[in-house]
Amino acid sequence: MKTLNERRAGFSLVEVALALGIAAFCLLTLVGLLSVGFNSMGSSRRTAEASTAMVQIANAIRGASANSAGQYQGLGAFSNISWNKASSVTNIELTSGGLPSAGPSEKSHVARVQILPATNSLGARTAFVSVAWPNAAQWDEQRSTWTHAEGSISTWVVFMPSL
Repeated sequence: MKTLNERRAGFSLVEVALALGIAAFCLLTLVGLLSVGFNSMGSSRRTAEASTAMVQIANAIRGASANSAGQYQGLGAFSNISWNKASSVTNIELTSGGLPSAGPSEKSHVARVQILPATNSLGARTAFVSVAWPNAAQWDEQRSTWTHAEGSISTWVVFMPSL
C-alpha cells in the first residue's frame, strides 16, 4: 500500500483550474491595458505634431517682414498668414508634419492664428496661435474655444515685426 505522501505527488483538478483562472485573469488585464496604451501613444503623437506646427507658425510670424504696401507676410510655407496694422485672423489646415495641407487627404490638424494690433509705442505685437485635431475641429467665436476637437494646444507669441 502507498503512503499518504506518495499518493499526493501531483496537483488536483481544482488546483489546476484555479491556477488557469488566475493566469487567464492576468492575461485579460494585460490585453485590456494595451488599448489604453495605444490610445495614449496616439494622443501623444497628435500633441507632438500640433506642437511642431505651433513652433513653425510662430517662427513664420516672427520672421515676417513688410512689403511695399505695409502688409506683413508670414515666412516660408506660412505665407498665407498676413496682416497690417489692424487685427487679423487666419485659419489653416495642416498636415501631420505641421505644414499647410495641399489636399483633403493630407489634413490632420487645423490652426487658428489671430494677430492683435500693437499695444505700445515700440510696435511689439502679440499673436494667439491655437492648433486642434482632428481637422474637423471648428473654432467657436462666442466661447473662444474649439468644438468637435479631440484635443488642442494654444500659445501666445510676442514678436517685433521688421520694417
